[in-house]
Amino acid sequence: MRKYFSFIIVSVLVSLPLIFTGCSDDEDDSGNVICTASDIVGTWRCLSSYECERINGKVVEEYIDEEVGSFMTITQTGNKQEGVLVSQSVTGEVNNVLWKLNKGILYELVGSDDEEEDDEPEWIPFLIKDFTGDRMTLLFERADGPFYICSKTVLERVK
Repeated sequence: MRKYFSFIIVSVLVSLPLIFTGCSDDEDDSGNVICTASDIVGTWRCLSSYECERINGKVVEEYIDEEVGSFMTITQTGNKQEGVLVSQSVTGEVNNVLWKLNKGILYELVGSDDEEEDDEPEWIPFLIKDFTGDRMTLLFERADGPFYICSKTVLERVK
């Protein structure tokens, strides 16, 4: 459980200030917004955030708007659908992670340099939803037996 809780905290810090302006109106068969890597390159700010952890359906941790105002700069690696995310939380903590984009899902690589965890690096998916041009929502969900973790982040492009 601690592995997932630590993961979600890092993921929220890293992904909160993302927004994908310039994405296509097209959606794939699952309803995901389709963006290209060049659509998401830039600096982004978190407008609202929600995160919860449940055990057997009971909320044991809940965080509302703790990352509002955090920033992230997204860079692209060449012409590929991947790059580096550099995020700065409201507390000033800076994180760097690799990302890739596939069919409206943003994947972040976590655990690749975590000295406290013995686990292998993992690509964590964030679903792109509710794209309006200036704002969008990123959703994350993971269930593991009785444990359930979710997050919802609304983001806005700064530049």
